[in-house]
Amino acid sequence: MHGMAGYTKLWSDIVNSTIWREEMHVKIVWITMLALSDQNGLVMASVPGLADASRVSLDECVDALDRLKSPDKWSRTKEHEGRRAEDVEGGWLLLNHEKHRSRIDSEKRKEQVREAVRRHRQKAKEAKAITVIKGNHGKPRKSHTDTDTDTDTDTEAVKTTGSVGQADSDPSPEPTETPVKVKRKRGARIDPEAFPKAVMEDAELFKWAATKGVTKAEVLNELETFTRYWAGRVATATKLDWRGTFQNRIQDQVKSGYIGPDSKARKRPPAGSRMETPDDRMVRHREMSERAAQRDADKAARLAAKDVEDG
Repeated sequence: MHGMAGYTKLWSDIVNSTIWREEMHVKIVWITMLALSDQNGLVMASVPGLADASRVSLDECVDALDRLKSPDKWSRTKEHEGRRAEDVEGGWLLLNHEKHRSRIDSEKRKEQVREAVRRHRQKAKEAKAITVIKGNHGKPRKSHTDTDTDTDTDTEAVKTTGSVGQADSDPSPEPTETPVKVKRKRGARIDPEAFPKAVMEDAELFKWAATKGVTKAEVLNELETFTRYWAGRVATATKLDWRGTFQNRIQDQVKSGYIGPDSKARKRPPAGSRMETPDDRMVRHREMSERAAQRDADKAARLAAKDVEDG
């Protein structure tokens, strides 16, 4: 008889199948064949051998095989007209074994996915925890043998109380491990009302700006541009320190020569550049309009003069 596969999964919905309506010896033989089948669905055994393995009589085994090889009108598996087994050389072939195996593989894959997700979450949880060792203020504890401990304790007791056996216990605490979770700070969006008000009331900021050669009027002008720019950005435009960001903006403008003691010596930024302020843009547009109007006036004068000459 062919060796047993070792493990066969029996689905609970077998009780809802037509095999469960069969007589007891048929159900026993069928379950025995499932247990004896190999990975290809082959059950290699003789009829007497199968009867012995199923603990049924020979006649009951023959009857069970006849029913399992016969069409089943009400079977949920419509392949092979509901037949469950067929004769092969040396035994029988379970006709729906491949479907049964695919179902097992599907369940196994689901279980593997669940286990992988569980391990991933566990690793992520452990990565967030930082173990901090506390105790003894970072100083290593002195190691003693049993004899040294007794001697030190007795000596200390004699020094403090004049008697043996009354020494206090070592007050040094034992090191403990405390998990600490470090939370990342989150930035905030600029408040277009609160931030300008806070800056105008910040005397220290104006003193700092004065050391850079920046006037109060220039600070207020930069404040208006800075606030309008960041308030109009997307929701992800957040900062941890808006005051510091504003100071960086003033320093950049001083270095570029747009404000501060050297601002008059610098030209306005190129048209359309990232450093061009709204005021620069307005002045540039006005100058363009004035030049266009002057060109139109010159053109009209030339045409008038030509008409006079022709006339």
